[in-house]
Amino acid sequence: MPTGGGKSLVFQLPAVLNHELEGQVTVVVMPLVSLISDQEEQMRELGISVTVLKGGGPRDQQLSEFYRIVHFRSQRSSLLPVFVTPEKLAESTRVANILKRLRKNGQLARFIIDEAHCVSQWGHDFRSSYLKLKNLKAAFDDVPITALTATATPGIAQDVQAQLRMTNTVFIKGGINRANLAYRVMKKSRSRVLNDILQLIKDMNGEVQGKASGIVYCGTKVECETVADGLKNLGVTAGFYHASMDTDDRTDIQRRWMADKIQVIVATIAFGMGINKPDVRFVIHYGLSKTMEGYYQESGRAGRDGYPSLAVLFYDYQDKVKQDVMIRTNVTTRNSAAADQAEKKIDSLLSVVEYCENRSLCRRKLIAQ
Repeated sequence: MPTGGGKSLVFQLPAVLNHELEGQVTVVVMPLVSLISDQEEQMRELGISVTVLKGGGPRDQQLSEFYRIVHFRSQRSSLLPVFVTPEKLAESTRVANILKRLRKNGQLARFIIDEAHCVSQWGHDFRSSYLKLKNLKAAFDDVPITALTATATPGIAQDVQAQLRMTNTVFIKGGINRANLAYRVMKKSRSRVLNDILQLIKDMNGEVQGKASGIVYCGTKVECETVADGLKNLGVTAGFYHASMDTDDRTDIQRRWMADKIQVIVATIAFGMGINKPDVRFVIHYGLSKTMEGYYQESGRAGRDGYPSLAVLFYDYQDKVKQDVMIRTNVTTRNSAAADQAEKKIDSLLSVVEYCENRSLCRRKLIAQ
């Protein structure tokens, strides 16, 4: 399905129906606590109660959650989907026991694996914690599994199926074209790139007759801070976001951007998964994405409200050279598996270069490939 295409509804609606009609529980696995928190808030705003098992809470509180799950038939209005991280699902004996109890009672409807591309080592956002989910099918062979993603090539989709040990699988694929997004590649001149970004922001401000909300993606945390400072010097309210920041600082920057206190957030790919701000009018890449899947996911954070929006990638071949060197430097010739992985990364990078250097084919067609 396309980014912003409503994947959440695919599990939210069946979860509610299964609960109301059959008294069954849907278990939803998400990679990040922040994503779970967003889902929790969204569903509770709709008047739907959820249970969240994310770890870190007092033992009595966790036991209370387990008790509610086991005995929810007597308090059906208090429990619908159960959200859990892959780590919690794989490592908690209590969670495993409660799921077995639910299945024995005929109360376990299905498992939902959100952001399923994270299970594939060939994907752009591989997370080792997702590999622990391969044991689900062995432990609960009669419970259906639904895997959801907005970014999976046919090869990655097959790898996800294999990793999760899914059999008799039905593939449902929606079109990924985002008709309201305009895709553009611009030559990156290091002496004027900030002014070019500023002009794009001004153009989008004119389109919305105000301050257009946007994201600028950078390859490194140093670039993030430099670009954010540069934009601020040019009069743009901007903040930077990367994984090395204190958690509270990252949360504050994201909150201010979501509330339109900051117009532009300058970030590494640490910022993105699960971000759901409908009125993002532009996503600008200061340099190359590492994969086309990653670029589609990142640029797809623009225009989720359906209004015209802009996705721009600034291209300089030297960015490709730098990334190529970094990939090869991290590989030792004695490790064949790592070498194969590096070649996959280089092939993915070359696909992005091909997209940038293309002068004849429609960019939408290249993205769809």
